[in-house]
Amino acid sequence: MKQLTGDTVSGNQIRDTHFVYTYIVYQLLSRRIQRDLLLTSTLFATSGADGPKRSTSKRPDQKNKAEIDNRLFPAIVKLLDTVIQSLAQMRTLNIVDDNPELASAIDARLSLTKGRRCSYLACCYSYVKKYAEAVALLQHAAIHIRETISSLSLSGSDLINDGKPAFFPLSKDDAKELEVSITEDSFQYKRGWFAFNGGSPNADPSSYTKPLFFNIALNYIDLDMDKLRDRAGRGRASISAPTSWSVQEQVEKKVSTKAKIEELSPETVPAPSQPTRGGLSSLLGGWWK
Repeated sequence: MKQLTGDTVSGNQIRDTHFVYTYIVYQLLSRRIQRDLLLTSTLFATSGADGPKRSTSKRPDQKNKAEIDNRLFPAIVKLLDTVIQSLAQMRTLNIVDDNPELASAIDARLSLTKGRRCSYLACCYSYVKKYAEAVALLQHAAIHIRETISSLSLSGSDLINDGKPAFFPLSKDDAKELEVSITEDSFQYKRGWFAFNGGSPNADPSSYTKPLFFNIALNYIDLDMDKLRDRAGRGRASISAPTSWSVQEQVEKKVSTKAKIEELSPETVPAPSQPTRGGLSSLLGGWWK
């Protein structure tokens, strides 16, 4: 009996020790996430961009992106990588897995951070004129934002927002605001991609070729290329007027070709010569006439 009681006490002590250990790890990860988000806000503040304040999902405006240092977005991506790693470790803890509402809250923040990381990584690609990669990353970001909204709708209360301190405050409005920003950026990148090299996956504008659609369509309709160039902002193409000697030369060529056709009458055309037979076929023909 005493041995059974001692085993029960030791089992409870081990369980309590494990709970304390996981709680300390959770608090450590939450402080590390809060630190990385504060560093992100500090980087945006020092660069003069309207970046995320504390841990919200606001992003720089399209007008300010041209004035931002190119090294800013790679640094933000690295910090968000650390946040994703911390959230993934937090999700594997027993105290999180046993609480469905807390698990949904962490899943929402994990997917939101992945979406923000994809959007900032797309900005890095757009600076080097790799629009195809940027558009693909924004498509992945939109999927992550939808996952965020779905995770937030699963639970009625957010335990992280209710906690003190709230190391990662988040609401549905933040996710929808980021989704709208991603849609606008995707439209801007598509326009820049088409203006850069006509929407070709090849980044070299010198290798731009006309799409196959125009080769087919111009066989059936008259396309006003000057109007298209005006709408594209490239101006009208300069077409030199044909000279008088070139027109006269074309007329003379047509007249000479017509005269040659008239001279070739059926009487003057020589009849094709009969093919001569030789060898074994000619010998047999001679025998049998």
